[in-house]
Amino acid sequence: MLFCRQKTISLTLFCSSIALFGCTDVALDAPRERVRAIWDPTSGQLPTPTDLARDTQTGRLDLPISDQMSPAQQGFRRTMNTLQGYPVNTTISLPLSGPLDLSTLPGSVALVHEGSGRRLDTSLGWDDARGRVVVTPTARDASDRLEPGASYTFGMWGYSGGAKDTRGQGVIADAAFYLVRSPEDLRDHPWSVPGQTRQERAEAAQTLGQVQQSLGPMVARLEQVGVLREEVAVAASFSVTDAPFVWFD
Repeated sequence: MLFCRQKTISLTLFCSSIALFGCTDVALDAPRERVRAIWDPTSGQLPTPTDLARDTQTGRLDLPISDQMSPAQQGFRRTMNTLQGYPVNTTISLPLSGPLDLSTLPGSVALVHEGSGRRLDTSLGWDDARGRVVVTPTARDASDRLEPGASYTFGMWGYSGGAKDTRGQGVIADAAFYLVRSPEDLRDHPWSVPGQTRQERAEAAQTLGQVQQSLGPMVARLEQVGVLREEVAVAASFSVTDAPFVWFD
């Protein structure tokens, strides 16, 4: 559970709540045969960069480090974990569960400057080896570059109006994200949350309701640039460090 190791009780509870999606018969709008925008904090499969990978006590990044990583990768992440944000040249990516019809990709991803609400001009690519969409600011002018000290929201939409898979079906949200993007506070609707008992559902609803509070502004920013809430397949936010960062492998 990569992102469950942060030093906050709330995120630990959050990961436990998300884990319920793997042991429930509740049918959500995310059938496995459809291509999904992956959003799974319990496994660490998330759009990146993300401020979910942050130690809320220190404010610094808390990227997971494992023995399976090369020494260079481990060293890079240790250095990153001394920062309070990501470098300006960080790679923005959104993992998917299957391939896309690339002709439907243009216009289906937005990168928004949180301070101004401006949508940056970006180019989009598909990394077939890793199964992810790669988002690159075009940097045609200064306003289309990642800005030191700034924060950004990015997201993808699918369903009927956005990106589609190779069979012509719209990309959909992962089950957990589908729930937390709802405008209805899950704490008021615990019966809609997976769980084996009433208490389990109530506890999960409380935790997921807190997640909704942080996710809500992200979805709202995407709505402000013309995206329909019900078509948002995934969203994330991140901050850019204002500290100099140079890495030598």
